[in-house]
Amino acid sequence: MARKVYPGTKRGEEVEWLNLQKKFKNQLPDLPRLILGAIEKQIQWRERMREVNPREFVPQWPHFKTYINQQRWTEETPEVNKVTFQNSYENRTNQNQRSRLDTEEAVAIARMLAAK
Repeated sequence: MARKVYPGTKRGEEVEWLNLQKKFKNQLPDLPRLILGAIEKQIQWRERMREVNPREFVPQWPHFKTYINQQRWTEETPEVNKVTFQNSYENRTNQNQRSRLDTEEAVAIARMLAAK
């Protein structure tokens, strides 16, 4: 079952299975396969994120019950590459420079007004 592959916190196997049955009665035959595939894909995505940019934030795995209840297996995993991180870094740097310039301009205007 997908529960064995899941790297996050888990409760007892029977408790998790009962939760899955209770929440998704109609989808039960296909659901374990879908969840397992999604978990494997998300594990690969997290490993790739850490490999490409170890300083980039990667959230902790939610509790398995949360993963099931919030249908996290349906989440899209974005493509990970160095260009994405480079653009993200440049955007943050540009925003920081702009806010610093805005602050410097505000200080200069305040000084001019105070001098009058």
